[in-house]
Amino acid sequence: MDRDFEKRFFTSVLLMVVFFGFYLYLFNQMAKKPSSSAPSGEIATNALTEATSLKITVLSKASPTNVLLKTSLATIELSGEGGGVSHLSVDGPWNQSEGSVSLLSPVGAGYGSLQWEKETTNVLPFSLVAATETKAEWMGLLVWNTTPLEVRVSYEILSNYAFVQQVVISNRSKEAVKIDHQGRSFLLRWRPDIMSTNEAGTGNMQTYGALVGKKFVSLLKKGLFSAPQNATFLSNFQWVSLADNYFVFIAEPKTSGIAASYEVESRHKTVEKTAVTLYLPVLLLGSGETTNFTIQYYCGPRKESLLRQVNPTYGQLFRWPTVFAWFMKPIEWAMVWLLNVLGGWIANKGIVIILIALIVKLLLSPLSIQAAVSVKKQQLLQPKLKNIQEKYKDNQQVLQQKIMELYRKEKINPLGGCLPLLLQIPVFFALYRVLSHSVELKGATFLWIKDLTQPDTLFTMNIPLLPHQFNLLPLIMTAIQLLQTKLQTAKNPAMKGQELNMYLLPLVFLFLFWNMPSGLVLYWTIQNIYTIIEQEIINLDRHIQL
Repeated sequence: MDRDFEKRFFTSVLLMVVFFGFYLYLFNQMAKKPSSSAPSGEIATNALTEATSLKITVLSKASPTNVLLKTSLATIELSGEGGGVSHLSVDGPWNQSEGSVSLLSPVGAGYGSLQWEKETTNVLPFSLVAATETKAEWMGLLVWNTTPLEVRVSYEILSNYAFVQQVVISNRSKEAVKIDHQGRSFLLRWRPDIMSTNEAGTGNMQTYGALVGKKFVSLLKKGLFSAPQNATFLSNFQWVSLADNYFVFIAEPKTSGIAASYEVESRHKTVEKTAVTLYLPVLLLGSGETTNFTIQYYCGPRKESLLRQVNPTYGQLFRWPTVFAWFMKPIEWAMVWLLNVLGGWIANKGIVIILIALIVKLLLSPLSIQAAVSVKKQQLLQPKLKNIQEKYKDNQQVLQQKIMELYRKEKINPLGGCLPLLLQIPVFFALYRVLSHSVELKGATFLWIKDLTQPDTLFTMNIPLLPHQFNLLPLIMTAIQLLQTKLQTAKNPAMKGQELNMYLLPLVFLFLFWNMPSGLVLYWTIQNIYTIIEQEIINLDRHIQL
């Protein structure tokens, strides 16, 4: 090794050691710096700042008065103890239950009550100022450290399951005051009871999201290989939502500066009890100065038509991925329109689903009839195929070539029977969303099915390696699919040798459909019955010839 090379080598090593030493020093210095809060519109899982000392003294001693706000669609019970919503129930033409549907269970101080700590039992009692059938206002007094404040809270119920909450805070002292506790002033805490524990494992999913700018962002995501998030914090958003397949709670601040957080407080299988907290910003109030905050809420059925009437951006809850939206959204709208029209004429929703299956089948009938005719011609082609198979049985390459030449000559597509199934896939996915999110089907019965939005469980069982629930309709669907497969493979020579794969498909469908809403399973079952009838009618047609 020459000395020049040796010098260059050791010089390079020395420079690398110095570089990495300097890099590690900078890295450690940056790590020691406190992390900044999330930028505007971004989402973070960091907690708020550490608690500071705070003394709150409640001056108002009024006996709390409860008020009932009511329209034909919603009933809201308000509590004077804390100025929150103690109970909320909704009703409407969509409701298949005997009574109204409760979305906020009865509690004492109420949801959305004015608080200064998340889990405080000390709430502000309010004196009722005024109340009508759709609006109520309370007033309460407290001392923030040493500053007396007057707080007014009012609620007004609007149309289409929306209501507005307004909080007015006034400085009644002769000096300016800064209302700051952990980086905010007060908070409003909600715990919507959208899902009940008996819906665990039924396909009903609770989801969280927010509109940030013009983009809807899903929150508390659950990965296949990662633990689910239990909390998240965000700011500079238009609105936040908590929803299941059929109902939704939306909080939309109309005043700037309000932040929000989600916290999963408990889990029962797939059902989560989650608190949604709104944080009012730090306040600087001069002597006698007043500020107010307004928040609009929606708590009701997850129907796109209703939600868009309240705020067009609520339609983001029904978005499709951009790649598919241009053709999937029109199909979804058509399915919703069809469900609403037929549902307006026919009370039984099971019959409505059967009619939808028939209408979809008729719309696709030109292609499905062409496919059925193709299957019929393949049956008539059987003698010629046998001759070719006998003639070229020792040369498989030539055999396949001759068979394809025969198909081209007779203008037969051996895979023509699969085309209607492929075209049904977009319709199926659109209808899956419609039936899985249709609040009109919730509680609707049909034959032995107690709820078309749930699996048709007849009884539960405890047999190893078998499902806990016994669902009859998926078994009927699978039996019909197996029959359809048998009829097709027996009469279609192009499927010879593929019988095993064809018979496995219904078993895959059984696995996929086992816990799906029974309304969707009913639709697919009826579609298969229509397909069998259609194919058999074509088979009986003697005018179809080669």
